[in-house]
Amino acid sequence: MREFQLWNAEDGLSALFDEIEQLALSYVTHCLKRPKILAQDNSTINECLLHALNLYPGFDLAVVLQPTSPLRIAKDIDCGIELGFSISVGPDGKPNGAVYCVEVPFFLRYPYFGGQVFYMPAARSVDIDTEEDFLLAERFAEAT
Repeated sequence: MREFQLWNAEDGLSALFDEIEQLALSYVTHCLKRPKILAQDNSTINECLLHALNLYPGFDLAVVLQPTSPLRIAKDIDCGIELGFSISVGPDGKPNGAVYCVEVPFFLRYPYFGGQVFYMPAARSVDIDTEEDFLLAERFAEAT
């Protein structure tokens, strides 16, 4: 199985700005240049993943790790990969943005995230969208 990891700082990064791309290339093997149309307030992760998969065809599984959910650990990613088409959720059952795994042929035909859910503890489920979220994540990170 060929896996394509988008937004994983160890393998690759999607960036809009040249400065971010240049900095990223000092840490990762490649940086996918995202078109400006995919960097709008209303751009979706689905559109970004479709863009990447069309540029890099031939993969069976894609794993999306959003940077706004930085407290996930390898065990969380492994759980998503083992399930295949899956999405991580917090204790409240709401998607936390930490791990999305899609079977590429299915996603190309039906571009949505879903499938099996797997639960992550609250301490790793913070999705940082506000300053309050950031402070909460900081407290969880300091406690580990």
